[in-house]
Amino acid sequence: CTDLIDIRMSERIKMQNLTGFMDTAWFKNQDWENMMFCGGLTWSLDQNGSLTIWGRGNIPDFEQDDHSGWKQHKEQIHRIVIQEGITSVGRFAFDGCINLTEVEFPESVTGIGEGAFSRCRNLKRIVIPDTVTDIGPSAFKGCTRLSEVRLPEGLTEISSWLFKNCDRLKQIPVPAGVKTIGTGAFYRCVSLETVLLPLGLETIGVETNRAGIVTDAMCRTNVPGIYAIGDVNGHHMLAHTAYREAE
Repeated sequence: CTDLIDIRMSERIKMQNLTGFMDTAWFKNQDWENMMFCGGLTWSLDQNGSLTIWGRGNIPDFEQDDHSGWKQHKEQIHRIVIQEGITSVGRFAFDGCINLTEVEFPESVTGIGEGAFSRCRNLKRIVIPDTVTDIGPSAFKGCTRLSEVRLPEGLTEISSWLFKNCDRLKQIPVPAGVKTIGTGAFYRCVSLETVLLPLGLETIGVETNRAGIVTDAMCRTNVPGIYAIGDVNGHHMLAHTAYREAE
């Protein structure tokens, strides 16, 4: 099919290789020298540090210290463009891309895996499309320069340790549909001044029993950095405690 210049396929089709398109005009027009393949997807990294990933399906899972695929060039990556057709970002897919400053998500993405962007310490802003309904634990942990986050409206849970050590994050509006905030989701976010919580929030990762919030002798809960004093911990009513301390 020598005159074939454009290819559009259903999302149900997973292309294992491109040899079936050899000798077409489309095949000849591709810049194969700068293209690589990973998990059935195609990616390229240009001289400006822009990583583009396209295809149909999921960006695969990686191990945290993996050096395969684009992760062998992770210190050269400054920008990530995920093209339409990609449906999720795998575990630790971009972990440790220390010079990454910008990520573009398509509307086709519905999930972001555990630690996907952890330790991307130069990432300053992240806007996640409303099509995303699941973000795994620690997805943005250690993004120490992250100061602006826009979470998707369809999110129902903020996973454990999601923004741990994001020490420049000052405020974050929590979407109205969120019902659970996991353990340590904002642990050591030392600059965080404002968290707007939705009325429907049910769980914030603090252990409770019939008496109230479980604490130790120092009023510490099971969530690091969270204390519970007075009536809520079931030890002493707040008024009684204040009276006793006054004596």
